[in-house]
Amino acid sequence: MVEVHWLSGGVWALGGVCMLGLGYLIAFRDRVDLHADFDESGAVDRTVAGRRVGAVALLMGSVTLGYGLREMIVGFDPTALGVLLVLLLVGSWFTRLFAKGWSPAQSGN
Repeated sequence: MVEVHWLSGGVWALGGVCMLGLGYLIAFRDRVDLHADFDESGAVDRTVAGRRVGAVALLMGSVTLGYGLREMIVGFDPTALGVLLVLLLVGSWFTRLFAKGWSPAQSGN
């Protein structure tokens, strides 16, 4: 019988690998159109949006993969899962903003 933390950790690690793949395609292959909220009207610079969205997606994938490996090795920890979910929600929010053309310079004065 497979331990539950191995199965759960494997699912999280597989999800992290998928996020890393999408992050790679968006950041390095200029496929920002893979993001559902990308504004294809031409008002958003594809290169800049792709780099920003891809970087956040790569970060989210790395964190998810790390959590999955950690769960397989150490076991389940509800605090670690809560931190992961908050990080994924914040990362998702930032990718939506970046895909719509927002930049950190716009948040000033």
